Amino acid sequence: MRRGYWTVERLRSARPLPLPLVRNLDRDAQTGPGVGSRDYGTAGLDFSSTRVVPEDDRLSYPYSTIGKLFFTIGADAFICSGAVISSRIVLTAAHCVYDEVTDAFFADFLFVPAYFEGEEAPFDTWSVNMAFVPSVWADGDGVPNRGDFAVLLMDDLEGQKIGDATGWLGYDLRTLVDNHVTMFGYPGNLDRGERMHQVNTGDWFDFGDNTVAYGSDMGGGSSGGPWVENFGRRAEGQTHGKNGKQNRVVGVTSFGFDDEAVRVQGSAVLDARFKEVFNTACRQAPGNCRNKGNPHS
Repeated sequence: MRRGYWTVERLRSARPLPLPLVRNLDRDAQTGPGVGSRDYGTAGLDFSSTRVVPEDDRLSYPYSTIGKLFFTIGADAFICSGAVISSRIVLTAAHCVYDEVTDAFFADFLFVPAYFEGEEAPFDTWSVNMAFVPSVWADGDGVPNRGDFAVLLMDDLEGQKIGDATGWLGYDLRTLVDNHVTMFGYPGNLDRGERMHQVNTGDWFDFGDNTVAYGSDMGGGSSGGPWVENFGRRAEGQTHGKNGKQNRVVGVTSFGFDDEAVRVQGSAVLDARFKEVFNTACRQAPGNCRNKGNPHS
């Protein structure tokens, strides 16, 4: 990253990276119902959508793991979203990191956990040492893509790892189908991308090629945001059902639809391709990755 590049003015002027779009849902071509026009969801995929409130929740685990990713493409500055998933590792979307058409990585990456209104970086700002995408994305032709996820290896800051500052989410492989998720991001269409946003949904359908669609109203800027199963903290005395895994990422915002009335987003299913790029980042240096979960629990 160019030293001193990210001034306050550049952070504020960075634009949401447009959400990659696929053609409108076709009831005959896809597994799932056709598009409806309802306030609370389309394609029969219902959801609820809200700012993260109270605002200070973003300062506490597990919200503290989620942040805004800044980067440049040529002379232009953009934003996506991401989440800390191990002591030095941030997860985002491959299309926020690498252009498969020009075969080039973007530049000047900066990750800001718990970003808020352009003025607050409560866990500081973190630069990227290396980025990794699966070959299926690098060799592909856009979305939907079974490998639209990327792993960022973060530099330490004054001797501290990012995960020790924020905590981190775990991950869970091949569990996005038949699940429920809380989706996070900084969508430019909601609060101008200046506040952390969340969508809760349990309705999904298989979009094919190892991708799954859930209901959501987030737009560009939310790309790379985590889809988390069993998000939050258990209450004393609380039990769980057949899936007791807490705060595990199972998907990453990858694409939307070219009809803005379709409130649906898609993600690749985290699988062996994800584990391969994650392990590659882990092997770069001791201490990059530790056991899944929150180090403070």
